[in-house]
Order: sequence, then structure tokens, then C-alpha cells
Amino acid sequence: MLYRVFIILLLASFAAQAQDSVLPHKEHSLVLRKLRLSGNKITRSYIVRREMQLREQSAYTRQELKQFIKEDADKLKNTKLFNSVALNIVQVSADTVDVSVALVERWYIFPEVIVKFADRNVNDWIKNHNADFSRINLGFFIKHKNLWGRNEQMRIGGQIGFTQKLVFQYKFPFIDRRKKWGLQLNFEYLNNNSLPTGIKNDRLNFITSDTRGLHQSFKVRTGTSFRRNYYTTHFFSLGYTSHHAPDSVFQQLPEFFPGGRSSMAFLKLDYSMHISKQDDPSYPLKGNHFVFALSNQGLGAFSDYLTTTLNFQNHHYMPIGTRFNWYNSAFLSFSYSPELPFLMQSGIGYHPVLMRGFEHFAIHGQHYALFRNDLRWNIFRTTFNFKKIIPWTQFQKMPLALYLKTTADLGYIHAYRNAHPTRMHQRILYSLGTGLDLVSWYDVVINFHYTYNSLDEWNWGITFSKSF
Repeated sequence: MLYRVFIILLLASFAAQAQDSVLPHKEHSLVLRKLRLSGNKITRSYIVRREMQLREQSAYTRQELKQFIKEDADKLKNTKLFNSVALNIVQVSADTVDVSVALVERWYIFPEVIVKFADRNVNDWIKNHNADFSRINLGFFIKHKNLWGRNEQMRIGGQIGFTQKLVFQYKFPFIDRRKKWGLQLNFEYLNNNSLPTGIKNDRLNFITSDTRGLHQSFKVRTGTSFRRNYYTTHFFSLGYTSHHAPDSVFQQLPEFFPGGRSSMAFLKLDYSMHISKQDDPSYPLKGNHFVFALSNQGLGAFSDYLTTTLNFQNHHYMPIGTRFNWYNSAFLSFSYSPELPFLMQSGIGYHPVLMRGFEHFAIHGQHYALFRNDLRWNIFRTTFNFKKIIPWTQFQKMPLALYLKTTADLGYIHAYRNAHPTRMHQRILYSLGTGLDLVSWYDVVINFHYTYNSLDEWNWGITFSKSF
């Protein structure tokens, strides 16, 4: 009997040893002693630390450190405050480390001289207005992207030309001690001698005047933001908009504004939620960006024209190997409204809801869906160093990347109740094409594409975006 008990205990001991041999040992934890920040000459240190989940005097495994370093570097890049971000582990002792955070700040204040089309895009200007240079706007703006080193942003200025404009914008990233609540202020005044009054042949139809003041618009908006965590931000805003036109407009279009009035004014209440986790804000190659938005437009004096709109956007970026990347996006919009004045309508053809191959069309509709797909191949990616000839560190390195892409877009739009459906409505629209994307300094991205669409047309398109 004792022999049998001994054999059982011996086998149990061997089994326990075998189990211990296959179970992974818990990785040794390291204490993060200090975050060594460098290069943030203007940006306050607490703005940098606010974006990081790494905390001093906290314990991490080495694997956790590597993961958090990668995620924190992406978050710092997404602030658009830095040209380059480098985080590295510095071993202090066997169980203690520091993390160096080497930053190269951007140039934050830009005098912005603009030469801009009054139309929706360059295709609209060339194809629908015969590249009419009288429709060019000239403007000067001052933009500051990091006031007081606290990531506050301001833009002020004006333009002359086809459309006169005055603009003032200010953004406080946070106004509370916990650095979660922010505040935004926006003011805009426009004055021009052209007024869109409807759609003809799927293009905007205008009436014009030789004198200034055919259409005057005033917009003011204030809003607040709540940043729940690193990746999720909620926005709430209340805005006031007014449009005014002279009596000559109503001699031609007596019902252009509600009740035959010479002006229209309304309030707009908006809520949106943004969930963004991507590697680069200007030209992401990995990650996802989701937007949900709910708006009520027409509050106030013209409540008969109250419009409730629900919008969804999703942008997904997926690397395929080292040189290829797949990008797909979806835009969905559903609105409930009675017959709407034309100036309150929207649809496909307005930034950012642009369908390639259809840029020169303005497709207004009550509901729409748009899906865009790109397969992108990185032809080259390099960085030019101008340290010997440029003394300012903000401009010494110029990244440059070129991508060849194939594109496929699919769309559908339902006409407004008071609009006669055109050849664009209640049918599937699609386009297929190819193009090039050039990515460079300060988030400058130039997109060129050549597409075939479902109307049996070949069209080219070009867009230009920047952060300054």
C-alpha cells in the first residue's frame, strides 16, 4: 500500500515539474523612472505628457513598454505639433529605465496667402465655368497652430475677389484642470455678386449681378469638445446663420427664401463623436477613423424648415506587406425634412463627400451613400536633409513619398422631396480609375486621378490639402 502511494506521489511530482516547464515565466517588470523630454522649445511639457499613457514611477514589462512607446509616438504625431517624434528606452539599472522623448517642433505661425477658386473644386471651375479667372479669390490670413505653447489655434484674415470674406477662428484644446473640455469660436462673413439658385443639368445654376451684395451671409458658431480618452472626442456646437439678398432676386425667384422674404436666418445645433486611432493624420497607412454626427438645422424663426440629419463616416487603412496599402471609406447620410430652401440643401460633390469622376457635378439629395476604395503602392519614400543650407530646424528635413493607386467608388443618392430627380438620382453610380498621391512637408498632399464613370465619361481630378 505504501509503495503504491509513493508511486502516485512520484508521478504527481513529475507532472507538476512538466507543467512548470511549459508555463511561461512572468516577464520581469521595469520601473519607468523618468520621461526625458527634449526639443519642445515652445510646446509646454504638460501638453506632451497629456498625449502619453506612459507614466513616471509606474511598472511595465519590456513588451508593454515597446507597445506603449509605439502608441504614444503615433498620438504625438497626430497632434500635428511635431515634424518628428522618437521615443527610446534608456536603461538606468537592472530594473529601472527612462524613456527619452526627442521632438522636432513644426513652424507654428504661417502667413497664408491664398489664390483660390470660388467654386467647389478645380474640375468644377474648369468644366462648368471655363476656367474663368474672374472667379478667383485672393486672400491673406494669419494662422497660428500652437499659441502660447498650449496647442491653442487661431486663424484670422480675409479675402477679396469673386467672394469677399472675413474669418476669425479660435480653438482652446482644454479649459478645465483635467484637460478634457475644450472650446471653439468661429465667425465668418461673405459678400459676393453671385448666388446659386438651383440645379440645371446636374450643375449649380447661378444668378449674377454687376454690383456687390447680391448675396450676403453671416455665420457665427460656438462649441465645446469633450475628450473622453486618447482616441475619442465629442463635439457640441450651436451656430447662427443668416442669408440676405436684394429685392432683384425675388423679382426673378419670389419663393427663393421662405415666405417671399429678402432674408433667411436660422440656428443649427450639432453633435458629433470622433474615434480616431491612426498612425499619421495627413496620410494614414494604418488605423481607423470613425465619425458619427447628428445635426438639427433650421431652429428658430424658420422652424417650418427644421432638418434633422444623421451622418456616418468611416475611414479604414490597412497595410499589405511593406509597400502596399488598402484604404476604404464610407459616407452615409439620412435626413428628415420638409421642402427645403436651396441654400440649406447638400449632397455628393461637396468636401469631403467627393466621388471621383463626378467632381464637376453637384448632386443634391435627402439621403446618400458613398463608398471609396484605394489600393496604393508606395513607389518611393525618402527624406531630404537641408541642414547645411537652412538654419531653422523646422524646415531642415523634407519628407517626400509617392504612391500609385487604383480607385473604385460606388454611390447612391435619393432626391429631395421638392426636387425633380435627375439622371444621378435613384440609381447606382460608380467610377474606376488610377492616380498618384504625393505626400510632403507639413502634411501637404496632392492627389491626381483619372477615372471612368457610370455615365460613360472619362474625367480627371486633382485635389490639394495642407495643414498650414
